[in-house]
Amino acid sequence: PAKKKAAAKKKAAAKPAPEPDEGGDDYESWTIPDLKGELEGRELATGGNKAALIARLRENDAEPF
Repeated sequence: PAKKKAAAKKKAAAKPAPEPDEGGDDYESWTIPDLKGELEGRELATGGNKAALIARLRENDAEPF
């Protein structure tokens, strides 16, 4: 039974981050691994608590391309 739980956790962590909605980013509903994965994809720092990760993503979203 313990192995099944561990496998389920790994599988859940491996799912891709949800796509942001057109009306704005709902980063609060994302998990920390999802947020960190998005930050890694943007080549941004991945350290800090959830609020810091969200702030970093929002700052990056506000920057012009």
